[in-house]
Amino acid sequence: NPNVRCVMHPSLESHPQHNLAKQQFDYGYGAMLSIFMADDDREKMNAFMRALKIVRYAMTLGGFRTTISHPVTSSHSGMTEEEYKNLGISFGMLRVSVGMENADDLIEDFEQALSVYGKG
Repeated sequence: NPNVRCVMHPSLESHPQHNLAKQQFDYGYGAMLSIFMADDDREKMNAFMRALKIVRYAMTLGGFRTTISHPVTSSHSGMTEEEYKNLGISFGMLRVSVGMENADDLIEDFEQALSVYGKG
């Protein structure tokens, strides 16, 4: 989707630790990933999270349902912008913990929620 700037997952060759993950993970790469939206628009980020129908917002990640977390307003909320930058965190970043739902349903949910960003 043109509104997604970057996806971070150790299975992707673009991930900085892909080779290490390939060596260490015997049973797949896991279900945790980060996505970075096209811009850091607070209103659009909030609208995107509210527009999801299957995926739920959670302060912590893990479990059988797919959940998302917004580090800037949850786990890392006490940091400065400089600290965010040093860690590679931006307002447009979401953490996703993929659950047991049907993959096509999750894709459809993310696609319909991304419509809040309009055409890329």
